[in-house]
This record gives sequence, C-alpha cells and structure tokens, in this order.
Amino acid sequence: MAPMDDVMSAELEKELRQKGIDVYCDATVTEILEEEGGLSCVITPNGEGEPVKMRAGQILMAIGRRPNVEKLLGRDISLEMEGGKIAVNSNFETSVRGIYAIGDVSARTQLAHVAAAQGTYVVERIAGRPHSIKLEVVPNGMYVSLPIVPNCIYTDPEIATVGITEEIAREKGLKVRCGHFSMRENGKSIITGGENGFIRLVFEAYSNTIVGAQMMCPRATDMIGEIATAIANGLSAEEMSFAMRAQRTYNEGIGAAIAGETERNGRKDNSMIVIQSRLNALRKLMKERGMDAYMIPTADFHESEYVGEHFKCREYMTGFTGSAGTAL
Repeated sequence: MAPMDDVMSAELEKELRQKGIDVYCDATVTEILEEEGGLSCVITPNGEGEPVKMRAGQILMAIGRRPNVEKLLGRDISLEMEGGKIAVNSNFETSVRGIYAIGDVSARTQLAHVAAAQGTYVVERIAGRPHSIKLEVVPNGMYVSLPIVPNCIYTDPEIATVGITEEIAREKGLKVRCGHFSMRENGKSIITGGENGFIRLVFEAYSNTIVGAQMMCPRATDMIGEIATAIANGLSAEEMSFAMRAQRTYNEGIGAAIAGETERNGRKDNSMIVIQSRLNALRKLMKERGMDAYMIPTADFHESEYVGEHFKCREYMTGFTGSAGTAL
C-alpha cells in the first residue's frame, strides 16, 4: 500500500478484518457483471487459488487516475509529454519557456496540497521572491532528499505518513533507528475507546534527525503536520522532545515515540530532564518562602479531602499526612 510500509499495511488489514470486511491481497478484479438485483465482482488471485464472485449493490473503483490534458492547450502550442503528464523541470517549467505546469497534470503525487504548494513555489519564482515553502529537503550531513509531503488516508483509524519509511531509508543506504508507540497506552485513546493504532517515527542513526513518520490512530491526519515541520527544519529527536505536549491528547503519542527511541538507544529523554529541573526549582522556591514542598509520585497518591480552608492529602506509601492551601 504505497507510500506506506508493510507494518502499516498489515495493521490496516487487521483493522478491516476486525470490522467484518473481507480483504483480498495480491488479486485482480477480472470481471464486473450486471445481474438481476445488483452487481457482481469477480476477484481472481494473481497466484494460486480459484476466482471469487461477490455480489454487491454498488462497486467503487479506486484504481488511480491520470491527467486530462485534452483541450488544455491552444492549437499553436505543443508541450513535451512524459508518461501521459506534462514534462517539467525542477522549477515546474515546461518545454516552452515561460509556461509552467503544476498539480495533477505534471506532479508525481496527485494531492491538492501538493498542487497548492507547487503553485506558491512557481508564483514566488516568477515574482523573484524567496521561497516560503519547501517541497523536499536534504538535511545536513545526509545525501538523501526527503519529501515533505503529508499523505493522508481517511479511514477509521486515520492513517498519515510523511518523509520516508524505514525500508526506503535502508534502500537508499541510510542507517536508521525507529521509535514506536502503541496508542493502547495513550490516555486519550483509552478515554475515547480509540485504542487501536500506533505512531512510528524514523530517525537517521548518527545525527538522530527525523526522516519520516507513519501514524495509524485517531487524528493522525491532523498530527502529521508536526512531523512535516520537523523534517523541513532538520530537527533531531532531542530537539523535538523539548516541546511540551498537552495531556490528555493523542499528540502525546508523538512525545512517547520520541522517548521510546531515545531510551531504546541509550539516550536520556531531554524533555524529562527539563521537567525534573523545573520541579526542583519550584520546590526550592517554595522552601525559600517557608512552604512545605513534597514530591509525591502520582501512582502513590492515595487520597485528598477539603478540610476548612485547606486541602488535606495522604501519601499512600509512607502514610505522610499534610495540609496546604492549594493542592496541585
């Protein structure tokens, strides 16, 4: 399932089967028949196996599309074509100087946001202005060009990818490490019941720079923009971990995937260092002002109750009891 990796395809197939949907891989629709009361579709395996005939009220064909360039040009204009598309150079200029082609008539990737980005690029070039958008990037110290095009599939759960997969990275000779987080452990996923799915981040092994991501989870199509921004700016796992992510959100899964990569490869999660440093500074300030400050692990917190004008709390492990005007 391009441009996804095999892990994504396998997870999607599992999700579809759990919803009662039959999935036929490595097979071809060889015949569509109009019969009494509906339609029939004949599915023939590409390898061994007998054809399967399925009846349905409607059949949706989603096998791709090709550019429609008929009547696009005047009779006195002839542009070079390539594979049914208008041939363009790296600046989207056609074989006729001063004529540009963007979007589905020329692009490898036929997406609306790709066409919009290409249009912005061309207009800025014509106007002689600096480019405000990047279509691909080569991070420092690397020789591989990374696409910054989010690809989104609006299934349930949603699917989104950007950059390159682990398999493509290895094909290009790039050594990578991956951070993987199962959304079953995400707080908001547990609350909403959308626990299926995962977030997978791909990092270049030496610089720890983000080079790709694959997500299958609720709101994946909304969250993929953060990774596209990180790739465009050549951010490392450590730099991405500096950003605080709100609780409870699906977006926490990105931070968890980053932390998973850093911990798995022997690097301290810098975001936790920052949090611990700030907590220690807060405790020091409270003590300087004559306030009691105790660090009580969330898992060990037992109970709190409002007594008069104070909160009274009991810490489960040690049995400590204290009161304060404010409970955090």
